[in-house]
Amino acid sequence: MKFEAIAFMAGIAGFVLGGIGVYTATVAQDLALENKDVLVHDGEIADDTIARLAAAEDSIRTQNKRINGWRDDEAQLRDKVRELLERLEAVEQRATADPAAAGVAPGVSEDVGAAARAREDFAALRSKVWAGEASPADEARFWELARTTGALDELMKDLEQKAAAAPRDVEAKLRLASAYTAKLLTVPDGPERGTWAMRAEKQWGDVLAIDPEHWQARYSRAFSWSQWPPFLGKGPAAIKEFEKLADQQRGMTPEPQQANVYLQLAQLYRSQGNAKRADETLRNGVERHPDSKALEDALDATTR
Repeated sequence: MKFEAIAFMAGIAGFVLGGIGVYTATVAQDLALENKDVLVHDGEIADDTIARLAAAEDSIRTQNKRINGWRDDEAQLRDKVRELLERLEAVEQRATADPAAAGVAPGVSEDVGAAARAREDFAALRSKVWAGEASPADEARFWELARTTGALDELMKDLEQKAAAAPRDVEAKLRLASAYTAKLLTVPDGPERGTWAMRAEKQWGDVLAIDPEHWQARYSRAFSWSQWPPFLGKGPAAIKEFEKLADQQRGMTPEPQQANVYLQLAQLYRSQGNAKRADETLRNGVERHPDSKALEDALDATTR
């Protein structure tokens, strides 16, 4: 009896380990029927085991079907992804050649076109600026495009290399200072702005060391100093620079941009509490630049 019971249990273990489920279940059932007297006390257990084995076999079949279904779904998904990638590549190629024909949204194509035009304008203005043929408006537009087209950092590195290669090249230093000023406008208020301002101020100082009468370099440095917070104490230095410019301008032919010297100097005097000196400076400015509406308006504001 023990031998037959062991054979029965070994049959069950064989199914579990070898995966021959249905066959083992059939053998076990036959053995149970042939040995009723032996398994009379274990009949309920055997019946339950057989039922469990049959259920396990059904579960295995179900899982195999699911796995096969998953494999089919995966293959279909790969095919769909491949198809979408091919279609996307085709759309990109058509968009490059003809955005409208590719079905690109009007707003998107307009943005792409505007960006392309901005880069073209930047390249054209760069040639004019480098050749010294650009107007003040052209230069302002050039540096604006340098900031907004993402070209500024690369441009700045190029200018740094050129300035280092030609230490006495005034124009190279002025361009580099302009690049630093443009970079300053791309960062938020704080210490980083001060870092870029000081870099620009150093270039203007180097230019003045080469040419002490360089009006643009002195004006740019004086204006930069005037923009620092009052507690840093740069105001007095800015006043001295603007006073030097006012003296220098007396021996020069009046030009429209020189009127800004009187405006900035008057503002600094007023910030120092010297209203009388500020008004006098404005009057001198109007006398020298009678066509300057900015000076006239500033002087009128003091008499109201």
